[in-house]
This record gives sequence, C-alpha cells and structure tokens, in this order.
Amino acid sequence: MRYPVAGYMTQPIQLSPLLNDNDPDWHNQTHVHQFIGITTTAEGHHHRFVGITEPAPNGMQHFHEYDTWTLYVDGHRHVICGKTSMAIPMLGGGHTHYFEGYTSGYPDHRHWYSGNTTVVFG
Repeated sequence: MRYPVAGYMTQPIQLSPLLNDNDPDWHNQTHVHQFIGITTTAEGHHHRFVGITEPAPNGMQHFHEYDTWTLYVDGHRHVICGKTSMAIPMLGGGHTHYFEGYTSGYPDHRHWYSGNTTVVFG
C-alpha cells in the first residue's frame, strides 16, 4: 500500500488488522504539524508566517516538508519552504520538528527563519 506523504519511511507501516489496502481513511495513519514564527529583520522590516506541514506517517522516524508564504510587509512577501528535522521526542510523549532556512521569492533581500513545529501525539 502506498501513502501520499512527504516524509520518508524507514520501515513499512504496520496496519491495524481492521485496515486493508482498500481503506479510504488513510489519513488516520498520518499526521501534520502547525508552525508559526517571525523572520529576522532585513532592510528595516521582518515578516510573520504561519503554516501546516505536509503529512507524514505515524509511529516511525520521519520528517515533514513545509511550504508557505510570509505576510505582506513593505509591498512584498517571501516564500518559506523546506524539510524539517527528523522527529524530536518530547518528555511526556509526542514529538516536534525543528525547521530553519532563508526566505526566497523576492530578489532584493532575504530573511532567516527558524523554529519548532507544534507537538503532535502520533
């Protein structure tokens, strides 16, 4: 069975005996994270951004791809996209991912961004 996910799989997904290859409810086997932040200042301004990662499989080591736009400031906006770190386990359960990079999409300058996604239990 194939799943439309961005993160890679290091082992096959172990399906519940109640699920089969015809299961239309594949999203119960994947998850996403939210992310939000503010870029560094460049050219006298910064940008805010918010987004949701692409799905990745539950129950195994993985990363997520992400892609969003910053909010408009000074008549322009930037693209934020990339791949997160592998899952980072949290005390008490769940996991998060680190992300970082430079904005693109505007030729005159760029901004650095970084942060952690929201914690997901799955």
